[in-house]
Formats: sequence, structure tokens, C-alpha cells
Amino acid sequence: MQTRFVKFRPDNFRPSGQTPWGGRRIANDIKACLGLKVEQDVIGESWEFSADGDFPSRCLGAGEVTLMHLLSDAPETWLSPAHFRLWGARSPLLVKLIDAAHDLSLQLHPPIEASCLASDESGKWEAWYILSREAGAGIYLGLATGANIVDLFDALLHGEDIRPFLHFIPVQPGEMYVIAPRTIHALGAGVCVLEPQIMQPGKRALTFRLHDWNRRYDARGLVAPEGEARPVHTAQAMSWLDVGMACGIELERKARLFGRVLYQDEGLLVMLIESLPYIRIYIFRGSGKFELPLPGEILCMTAVAGRVDFCLDGQWHDLRGGESGVVAATGVMAVFSCQEAEFFLLHCLPSDYEAEQVHCPACTP
Repeated sequence: MQTRFVKFRPDNFRPSGQTPWGGRRIANDIKACLGLKVEQDVIGESWEFSADGDFPSRCLGAGEVTLMHLLSDAPETWLSPAHFRLWGARSPLLVKLIDAAHDLSLQLHPPIEASCLASDESGKWEAWYILSREAGAGIYLGLATGANIVDLFDALLHGEDIRPFLHFIPVQPGEMYVIAPRTIHALGAGVCVLEPQIMQPGKRALTFRLHDWNRRYDARGLVAPEGEARPVHTAQAMSWLDVGMACGIELERKARLFGRVLYQDEGLLVMLIESLPYIRIYIFRGSGKFELPLPGEILCMTAVAGRVDFCLDGQWHDLRGGESGVVAATGVMAVFSCQEAEFFLLHCLPSDYEAEQVHCPACTP
């Protein structure tokens, strides 16, 4: 019988020089039970589900074939007809674990299919599910109530502290926020998240950096006072900023996502987050058994704690905290047996996907 599940290598870490703001929670907490030999001083990002050609997920066994090749070799096995018609043998979904020991740069993204992007460029949607946080830690999302773009731009030009112009949200584990295109945002120091992203597959997802907190970096990409500053894209970012977007607590309320409870008893909670554009996310927390009819779309499965055993078409598989894998597009009934687990099932929605033709204000004659 052909397997409907493949597990990925659990050490798909971005190099420290590309994520110098990273910490140790991904290795020391989430993936601690896996016995990985981690040579990096810090880990900022672990790409758990990636069909990106430059940094792909690699399947365990069978020569460690990449997810991209797995899909292209047998699209009829792994992808639904609707998915294949829209995206071909690729996936628009990218799922990361991100650990911020220091503030990430302040940035924004264009819409997925803005009309003035180059043919090889894409915008993106993303979201943050809070896995853990230090006391008082949070995220920056949009402008503060009463702040305006002119004052923010002036502070950026003069190297002043921009925090008074930004809306800061102290976060708690289990909360989730959507980061819409054209919204300024930054993950704050002391926060660890699961981050799903949606972009046009096969294209370069654009990120415009407004501010990097005046940090400098050496030739290895590590923070060094005597080093060079990373480039910022203030003019491009400001041209995309949604001037009509809500600010402060109003934006926070719109960005906060809440799950619908599918099942709950004294040991296990199962929720579905279905208000995120283009993506559905099932969240399992605790211990117990649950049966779930799968949606007939390719699934990313990521565990961040405990262990889950699950049965697909009579075959049993398992994931431990820190492991991820891919489930083929199938509508079978799956049985999940959780032991002190926290894990996620994520899939795209081809039926919900609509091209966003948004004209860049900077391109207006």
C-alpha cells in the first residue's frame, strides 16, 4: 500500500548569520527530545514545511528527496485536482518555527498578486501562533492610536526611537494574529511562534524592511557594533503602507484569530481556525483520541510538544515534538492518539484563493 505520509528531517534551520536575532528555544525546548546535534549558536528559524527551491524540506529516507521533488514526481498522489489546476505541482504554503531572542526588523509585505510586481515576485499573507513568550514580551502590529505616517517617517529619517509610534501587543501562548499585507509588523524579543505563510509558489516573496533597530552586522551576518547596517527599504515600504488601515486596539481586534472548538474533554482540545485567508489550521492540545475526516488537500503536520500517533488507511505513523511531515490529499477518516501533545494540521484552500490585483500607490502616474 502506498504511504500517505512522509516525515521531514527536523533540522532545516536557517543559518545563524541570516537570523542573528534568534535564540535557543527551538533546539532546547521544541526539538529537545530528538537528540539533534546542533552546531549553530542560535536558531532563529526552522522551516518545517517548505517547497522552496533554495531551502526545501527534505524527506527522511529514500535519499532525502525534497518536498518539491516529491510533489512534482507524483502530483496525483499528493495534490488535489483543484490544487494542481491553481498552483501546479507546487505548494504556496510555507510553515516556520521562529524564535526571537531580539526584536525582528520592522517590515511589511505587498499583496500576493499586486498588479505592479514583477513576473517573478509575490507578496504574501502570514500569521503568528504564539507558542511561548517571556514575561511582558509581545509583537508590534500597525501604528499606535493617534500616531500618523508622517511622524513615523520623520522618526525613521532622523534615527529616533520609533516605538512610541507603533502598537505593541503583549501576547500569551495560544493566541494567533493574522499579518495582512501592507501592515507594518515586527516580532518582539522573547516570543516564539509558529508562522504559516501563503505566497505565489515559484516566485520571490517580497519583504520591505523599514527599520532594523540601528543594528550592525559583521561579515558572517552576526551582530557587531563595528559592522555594517543591513539595507532598509523605507521608501518602498511606505509606498505600500495601507494609510486607511485601522490603528491601535482596533487593528489588534481585527487581527486576532479565534478557533472554533471541534472537541473538548478533560484531556484533549481540538480547534479549527478558519478565518485566516487561504488557510485552515487544526490545533490539537493535550492527551486523548479524536477522529477527523481529512479535507482532501495536501496537509502540513507539525508537532511542537509531546507525541501523536495517527492512522491513515490502516497505516499507523507518529510525530514527536519538533517533527513535521506531509500528508497526501485524501478525504479518509484519520484517527489521532495524542500524548501530552501540541500539534497542527495546516492546509491551503484553492477554492478560497482569489488573485488580489492591487495597484501600488508608488506606481500611480
